[in-house]
Amino acid sequence: MIGVVRASVRSPDDRSASYVRIHEIFVLPDFRSNGVAHDLLQFVTQWTKDLGAKRIELSVDIDNAAGMQFWATEDFKDYQRVMFKAV
Repeated sequence: MIGVVRASVRSPDDRSASYVRIHEIFVLPDFRSNGVAHDLLQFVTQWTKDLGAKRIELSVDIDNAAGMQFWATEDFKDYQRVMFKAV
């Protein structure tokens, strides 16, 4: 195994608003920048279409520059900001 993707279907009360949530994409360091993550994303994209869902969502740590760049290259857009306060 050189990479893995974990994703799930989310179905709000309105079934027409179903979407897929990517929880993780991981590629072993020696295989990064070789299209493996792109291929995993293509698999999830096709699965999403097959389910009839209309979008894919994910979260990226704000300090993960490589991740932010990858997702931007794959046409993902910011739509929400999550904030926190340590207590």
